[in-house]
Amino acid sequence: AIAGATESTFTVTTAEIGKAITVEATGTGNFEKTAVSAATAKVSTPSITGVVVKKYKKDTTKDDQFTTDATPAIGETLKAKVATTNAQSASDVATFQWYRTLQKADTSGSYDVAIDGATSETYKVTAADKGATIYVKVTPKAGVTLAHNVTTERDGSIKCDASANTVSGTVTVELQANGEPVTSVAPGTKLTAVVTPAEANVTYQWKKGGVAINGATSSEYTPTEIGNYSVEVKLADSERTYTFDTGLVKTVSFSVTQDVLNDVLVTDTNNAGTTRPTAEKRVLANDTFSGVAYKKNDAGKDEALTDGVDYTLFVNGKETTNHSISGGTYILKDGTSKDLKVGDVITVKGTYNGFSKMSSNSLKVGYLDDASEVYGHVTAKVSTVDAAKTKTLTVSGLKNLKDGFTVTVKLRSGNGSAATYTTIGTLGYKDVKVVDGADGTKDGQVTLALDYDNAKVTASTLEVTVSGEGYYGTKTVTVE
Repeated sequence: AIAGATESTFTVTTAEIGKAITVEATGTGNFEKTAVSAATAKVSTPSITGVVVKKYKKDTTKDDQFTTDATPAIGETLKAKVATTNAQSASDVATFQWYRTLQKADTSGSYDVAIDGATSETYKVTAADKGATIYVKVTPKAGVTLAHNVTTERDGSIKCDASANTVSGTVTVELQANGEPVTSVAPGTKLTAVVTPAEANVTYQWKKGGVAINGATSSEYTPTEIGNYSVEVKLADSERTYTFDTGLVKTVSFSVTQDVLNDVLVTDTNNAGTTRPTAEKRVLANDTFSGVAYKKNDAGKDEALTDGVDYTLFVNGKETTNHSISGGTYILKDGTSKDLKVGDVITVKGTYNGFSKMSSNSLKVGYLDDASEVYGHVTAKVSTVDAAKTKTLTVSGLKNLKDGFTVTVKLRSGNGSAATYTTIGTLGYKDVKVVDGADGTKDGQVTLALDYDNAKVTASTLEVTVSGEGYYGTKTVTVE
C-alpha cells in the first residue's frame, strides 16, 4: 500500500517508477465490499534532456514571454527551463537551488553562496545580487535518468548559468498611458513615469519646454496644453543600490499633440462586405481581420487614418506573431499558423505618431467555418437493385472530416408550402466506412437502407443535410 494514498485521486511520483498501480475501493454501510482495479502499465522512467535559464519579460511570468536579453537586473524573474520526457512538470523530477557568485573583497577570486529560500524553478533577482553572477543547480530525483548530452557536476546536479554578465542595478524609466508606452499623447491624457525596479528611491520633476512645472513632482501628470514636455527622474541622495545608464538623472521626453489616435476598431472584413446578410453577421475562425484607426480632425470629428498606423493583433489578450500579417490585415487561418478556436477574443492595437491605443471593441469567434464550405464536396446518391429488392442512399466525401459532423436524411411529403419532412435517418462519424473511390483514391461513405417498396422514396423526395460541431449552418446536399 502507498502511504497516505487514501483519496479517489493519486499523483504519481518518482517513487512509483517501474511499478504498476492498482486502486482498492472499500464500500461502507450496505456496501461493505472491496474491489480492486486492474493494474496500470508500469510507470515510465522520466528523463531530463536539458536545462536552460531564461529571463521573463517585464511584468509577466508566462512561459512563452521570455526576453532575449539575458543579463539579469534587480527585480527581474529568472526561470530554470527543464526539458523532460515522461514527466508532467520539472518539479516532479528535480529539485532546485539558486546560487550567486561574488567577488572576494581583495579581488583575489570569487566564491559561491546558496541563496536562502531560492529552491523553486523561478528566482526573482534582488538587490543582494547586484554585481554577482547567478546560476542554478538542478538535481534529478531518485530514479530519474539524464539524456546522454546532459553533463553534471560531481554531486550529480546540473549547473546552468543565468548569464556570464553580473546582475545590473540599472534603473529604467518608461512613460505610459493606460498601461501602454507612449512618446506622444493628446491633451488631457494621464501619464505615468514607470520606474523599474519600483524599489528604487527616486524623485520626479515634469517640465514643459525645459521649464519645471510648479507642483508636478509625482510619478503621474496630466498635461492639458499642446507642446513639448519631459519628465526628469533623479536618484535620491540616499539611493546607494541603483543607477541610471545615464548617471544620476534620466530624462524622458514626449509631445502633447492633437495628431494622435482617438479610437481604434477591429473589424471582420468578411462581415463588412455584402457576402453575409446583416441578420447573420458572425465571426469565423478563417475570416480576415483588420484594424481601423481614427484621429480627431480640425473640426473635432473622427477621421479614419489610411497611412502611418502600425497594427498588432491580440488573441485572448495576448500579442500574437504566428499569423500571416499584411497591410494591417490578419489572415488567421493560412495553413501554416495555428487556427483560432471558437470563443477566442480578437483585439487590435494601433500605433500612430508614437501613441498606442487598444481597440475599443473586440470580436469573438463564433464558428470555425461555414458548413457550406466545409461540406461542399459531400455527395449523395440513391441506388436501387431490383433483383435484390434493395434501395440504398450513399453519402460520400466524408473521409477527411473530423468527428462531430451529422448527416441527416429526411423524407419530404407534398410540395411547396404544404411540404412536410420526416427524419428517416441520422448518421455520424462512427458510421463512416473507408472504401475505394471511383478514381482509385480512398473515400469515406455512410449508407442508409431505404424502403424498397415505398415508391415515394426517391432521390427527388429525399433531403440530405450535413452539419458539424463548431460550424455555421448546414450544407444541403443534392441527391442524385
